[in-house]
This record gives sequence, structure tokens and C-alpha cells, in this order.
Amino acid sequence: MRRWGIGISVFGVLLVSGAMPTDGGPLYLLGNALIAGSVLAYGAYATQGKALRTGDRYPATVATAASFAAGLIFLSPFLVGELLSIGAPELSSRGWLILLYLGVGASALTLFLWNFALRYTEATAAAIYINLIPVIGLLFALALGESVLAVQLLGGTLAIASVLLSESTTRRNARNESKSHAVR
Repeated sequence: MRRWGIGISVFGVLLVSGAMPTDGGPLYLLGNALIAGSVLAYGAYATQGKALRTGDRYPATVATAASFAAGLIFLSPFLVGELLSIGAPELSSRGWLILLYLGVGASALTLFLWNFALRYTEATAAAIYINLIPVIGLLFALALGESVLAVQLLGGTLAIASVLLSESTTRRNARNESKSHAVR
């Protein structure tokens, strides 16, 4: 049943991110492909994170620091290319606060909590929640008054429903395992 939930969720994400908005520019397909790619990459990250967190091998802080180090190594060539081509950005105090929020709140804290949670749940059960990222983006778009297509709303609804389906399956399996261990 969890496989169905994952499949429906991925289909929902494709509907959310694959629809061409009415005011979409020429690069909308690139943006949509990058969003879909981010969901796949985060699924791989969840699996890798679970492997690091199995047992007491590495605490969440070490797994998070390793993730940031790997990201820094991977993104450094792009940083150098951008600095050479357009130079360093000139940030206002507001810009520095936004950068601090993105680094600490939206990245470090999020990844730490994710790595901490992987100690207590299966990667496949946790990874389904990644499919809610485009849905949350869709909800923010609605809240900010951006145009949203009906097919995107349908996709968001499917993604949310599949997460709920997958979660109920995970809980039911955990209860059944608990009962079978109690019988032994």
C-alpha cells in the first residue's frame, strides 16, 4: 500500500510542477524539471541519511555537517564561476538577514531535524514527506495571489492524500509488528 502512496504522490507532484502557468515564462519547463529533480535528489538524500543514522553510527549533527560539507564541495565550482562572471553580490542589512535565515532556519535546522528524525523512522516512510515541498510552494503561491491551475490543485490534493495514505499504512504496519512481537 505504501508503494501506491508513493506512486500517487509522485504523480501529484508532477501535476503540481509540470503544469504550465498562464503567465509562465519561457523557462518554466526548466524550473519544473529542477523542482522534480529536487524531489528525486531529496529521496536519495533520505536513503543516504538513514544509512548514516542506522544504529548509533553517527549523531544527527555529524550527518548534517557531512551534508553541508558535501554540498559545499559540489557547489564550489558554481560559486567560483558566478564570482568570476558577475562578481560578489552587494547585500543590504535586510539581504544579510535573509541569507542568515536561509542558512540557519531553512537549511541547517531543517537538515538537522531531518537527520534526527531518520534515527526513529524508515527512510521510505520519511521520504514521502518530501513530496509535500512543491505542494507547500503551491499553497504559498495561492496565499500570495499568484495564478494557480486546477490541475496543480488536483496534483497537490493527490500528493497530500498519498502522504496520508502512506502514513496510515506505516502506522498500521508498526501496530501489526508490535502485536506480533507481543505474541512471541
